[in-house]
Formats: sequence, structure tokens, C-alpha cells
Amino acid sequence: MWSLPLVAGALAMMAPRPDAELGASGQVRGGVTPTMPGSPPMRELRFTVEPYAEGSLRTRRWSSNLRYSLRPNWRIPAPAGNARPLLYHEATSLTSLQWTRRLAQTLTLNAGVGELDYFGLVGAFTEGQQTLPAAQTQRRVTFGATVGSDVRLSPRHQIEVRTRGEYDGSAPPSAWHEPPDENTRLFPLRYTVDAQINDRLAVSRRTTLVSSATAVYSQLSTQQAFVSASAMVSGEHRFTADLTGTLGGGVVYARRTSCLRPGENGSPLAPVVLGSLSRRMVNRRGRLFTLGVDGSYTSMVDYVQASIVRMTSLGIRGGFSDGQKWRSALSLYASSRNIVGDVPATDLFLAESEAIGADLNVTYTASDRWRYSAGVRGDLRANLRDGAGLDASRLGAWAYVQVDARLWTTRPTRRPR
Repeated sequence: MWSLPLVAGALAMMAPRPDAELGASGQVRGGVTPTMPGSPPMRELRFTVEPYAEGSLRTRRWSSNLRYSLRPNWRIPAPAGNARPLLYHEATSLTSLQWTRRLAQTLTLNAGVGELDYFGLVGAFTEGQQTLPAAQTQRRVTFGATVGSDVRLSPRHQIEVRTRGEYDGSAPPSAWHEPPDENTRLFPLRYTVDAQINDRLAVSRRTTLVSSATAVYSQLSTQQAFVSASAMVSGEHRFTADLTGTLGGGVVYARRTSCLRPGENGSPLAPVVLGSLSRRMVNRRGRLFTLGVDGSYTSMVDYVQASIVRMTSLGIRGGFSDGQKWRSALSLYASSRNIVGDVPATDLFLAESEAIGADLNVTYTASDRWRYSAGVRGDLRANLRDGAGLDASRLGAWAYVQVDARLWTTRPTRRPR
């Protein structure tokens, strides 16, 4: 009889704990964006409101989280013939399972569908993407799945394995009713499968050795396919309590397996070199200042432009945090791109090789429910290799103000001091 309360208590501890949250983000962004070389930059003012809903279930061994957001987008001037807001839907699911103290696995599912114009599509990709000619509204569909495994062999030795499959593509609205013309796509449809393994070994209290290997296969709707693989070894060393450095190198294999361009039949192998140095400084009032410099040289596949690129980059970054409400970050960066193979005369935007830029943002956290941020960003692109020089028409500059609100939540919240 005494066992009934114990069983009930055990079942209550095993039952998942539900949480839910509703919120929204609003942003106003304006500036100028370069288009094709020789064409004047395009000015725009954009309003974005993104409400979201999030739910989760948690136990001691597993957790599951689901998030859905709707992104209405207004742009001034509006795309031709489309004054209504563009709607884009996104959903993400993350499930984590702790099998044992040494083995944990995650499953991430993501999907997105809706309408975006050119500037919205560029924002959907990674920063630093080359500019493309301005075009009409495109409908984008993307979905993917990632499986991850973390194995802790010992307190100092950990292995991470990630496998991913993804579909990503956009097409003009007419393509939803008839077969699309590849010449009217902003970006080709892409199917990607990749796998990555990282091995972290702390050889001492101050030094960690990181070994990684990656393999990627991508098939584009333009009948082109790319294969890339890399192997790298790097070391992270803490010189002092506030000074840390990283140095590494390796080799990368990147090759187009079909529809080779002239000049692409050289060696697909290229070296990879990376390094960084960062310092953290805390004053007597608990304010944190960070300063770092990093650089790299690598070979990569640019799926948007369907090209293999050798890239050199250098960055100087600084940050500040008072540990309570204020946080800011400043980045200065420069990069140089070299397209492998001959560039078709019609793809003038591919000829851009150099870029310099700066990025500054400031965030104020009023409470767990309200956060305000503002920032500016600018970059200048050119093709110095061909003697084109810097051109003011290749200048991009943006400023934004954003408000993030957690409107309702079942999770406990607190107010910063």
C-alpha cells in the first residue's frame, strides 16, 4: 500500500512538462543596395512583423520543441504589381534525447514556404552572398532534416557527428501553374546531402585539438552537380586567462561533376588555413570587453551562383556587455573571392572579387519580455583585379531598428537589475 504514492510520484516525475510561448518581432530597415555592376543602387524601406508561437515538452531525458512564425513583409517602393505584403511561413522542430551520460542525439526538422522578393531572398541566405540583378517576386520552398550525435568518450574527449539533407529553391509565381523557365529563376533548385564529424580532445588544461572531416553532395536543377570534401586539424590554446588563439589547416576538395566551365579542369584540391586571436577584459564593475582578429583561406561551393570559389577573409571584431541590459558588437571585415574557371560574359556580377565592410549593432534588454536593438551596416564591392577600382554604385548601406517582444509565456521570467 505504501508503494502507491511512490509509483504515483515516479510517474509524475516521468511525465513531460509542457511550456508555451507567444511573441513577435518588428523591424524597420532602410538603405541602399547594389544591383548589377554599372547600374545605380536601389533604395528601399522595409517593414517586417514576425509573430511566432512556440511549444515544448520536457523530461529529464528528452525534450521536444516546435516553433512556427509568419513573416509579413512590406517594402517601399513595392515590387511592380505587388503592393500587398509578402507572406513567408517558417516552422522548426527540435527533438533532443539523452540516451546515457555519454550519448545524446538530436533531430532537427525545418521548413519554409511563401513569397519573397530579391532582397528578402538574399536575407534568407548567409551573409556575404554576392549581389544579383534585381528581379520580380519569387516563391520559395525549403525543407530539411538534420540528425546529430554527441559522444563523450571521456571528460576531455568528445566526438560530434552531423548528417543533413536539404531541399531549397525559388521560382517566379508563374512557375506554380506551369513548368518554370530556369532563366527566370533567381536561384536554382538545390538538393543537398552532407555529413560532418568533429573530434575534440583536450590535450592539456590550456590546449584543445580539433579534427574535422566533411563531405557534401549537391544537385542543382540546372543539371549541375557539385562534390566537396574537407579534412582539417586545428589547435585552440589559452595563453592567459583572457587571451585565446586558434591556428589550423587542412585540405579541401571541391569539383563540379557535370557541365564544366572552361578553366575548371584543373586540380580540385586547395589548402585551407585559418587563425584567430581573441581577448576578454573585465573591469572592476563587471563590464566585459572583447577584441579579436581572425582570418582564413578556403575553397567553397557557391550554390547561388553555381560556382567554385577560392575565398580569403580577414575580420576585426569587438564587443561590450555590462552583464545586465546593454550589449554591443562591432565588426570590420574584408574578403577577396576568386571564381574557379572562366566567367560567362552575361554573368557580370560574378566578376566582383573584393569587398570591405563594417557592421555595428546595439541591444538593450529591458526585461525577459522586451528587447530593443538598432544597428548599421555597410559594404563596398569592386573588382580590383581587373582594374575596375572602387565604384560608389557598388556601395550598400543599411540601418535598422528592431523590437522583440515575448507577449505570453508559461516559463518563469525575471527582470534585469
